[in-house]
Amino acid sequence: MKVTELKVCISCEKCKTQILKAVTKLEGIVEVSVDEQKGILKVVGDVDPIQVAKQVRKTGKTAVFGSVSEPKPANPSPEKPKPANPPPAPLPSCCSACCRLVEIIELKVCIACQKCKTQILKAVAKLEGIVEVSVDEQKGTLIQLSGWGR
Repeated sequence: MKVTELKVCISCEKCKTQILKAVTKLEGIVEVSVDEQKGILKVVGDVDPIQVAKQVRKTGKTAVFGSVSEPKPANPSPEKPKPANPPPAPLPSCCSACCRLVEIIELKVCIACQKCKTQILKAVAKLEGIVEVSVDEQKGTLIQLSGWGR
């Protein structure tokens, strides 16, 4: 499994949606997230970083490699309890009148194979306002979403 970070130009919601749609077509992806402020696309999974860059470039955007690394191992030390609800990030100034932050939504879905996971990631990437999508394969049924909604 690899963590691939690419520097991409994300100027609007449409750009972000196009990039997420294109990247989630690749098989082997576990998590995809976009940091609009830093202009970074992060892809976690068994996927070729070159293919990720090609998919981004198919949208007409440039993609520059930031890093390709192995995911950090889970810390075996005892876990500290997480706060029930972390404070939400502030709304962008352009959206404060019409949008609200959706912190995390967990959906139980059947993930029977890699094709199922790819189809689910593609479908979720089409939704407006999605910032991060992750699939917990150990549980096999959990999708976590965070983003902006109306």
